[in-house]
Amino acid sequence: MAAAIVGLAVVVAAALIVTLSSRGTHPTAAAARAASRAAPKPGPTSTAQPAATATVPPTPRSSASPTVSPTATASATATPSATPHGTSPSPTPAPGRVVHDATGDISVLVPDNWTSVTGDGWHPTNIPPIPNGTDIGPGLNASTNVPAWFTDWTTPGMFVGASRQLTADGYTPATLLQHIGFTDCSLFSSQPYALGRWTGTLDTQTCAGSATRLWNIAMWPSDHSYIICVQIKLVTPADRTAADRALASLSVNY
Repeated sequence: MAAAIVGLAVVVAAALIVTLSSRGTHPTAAAARAASRAAPKPGPTSTAQPAATATVPPTPRSSASPTVSPTATASATATPSATPHGTSPSPTPAPGRVVHDATGDISVLVPDNWTSVTGDGWHPTNIPPIPNGTDIGPGLNASTNVPAWFTDWTTPGMFVGASRQLTADGYTPATLLQHIGFTDCSLFSSQPYALGRWTGTLDTQTCAGSATRLWNIAMWPSDHSYIICVQIKLVTPADRTAADRALASLSVNY
């Protein structure tokens, strides 16, 4: 079993700012008392200091190695859970780290335990007429174990790549997906897909003897100047949550 396409990539983390305040209650004065007894005084008021805010330094663009932004927050915030009437929900940013490819063109939020990251470009196979292993654009892989992600059904992770060469060779998102996927996996469903300024197709594959699902996404901007490929392996329900957060945070400046 081998990956039919991928590139390689890198990892990072989310900042949570929570400000809490509490205020003491004010007991009412006792009803008519003896004149000599003083009415009770209001209790003290206390306010917790807000937690320190983590500042994210700008990430330099580099061709040497993938970079990681410390305590970065996803561009899309998870919807807060329901709270009692009359109270304000606390912000609930997605946990994780933002990872970048070596050029800095691609960034995405991944779980904290996806510590295996490579970001040295997109080197696909089986996409004619491109020679196997040719670097066709920026790309990154992030996983708990990138080498294992290519070879088993139990290691979660993802790949993101972008290429102008594919459009120059006449590919569209739909035709690219005909060459994308893993061996021993078969097409389960295909549907139109849109993410921000990109549109394309999402294919879901099922893999032999496993409950694992593989998402293959190909999309492009309105000017069709390049194609983005995203592959995500979903092993557990938590991986579905991670995938949704990753896609909501995806940034490609290419």
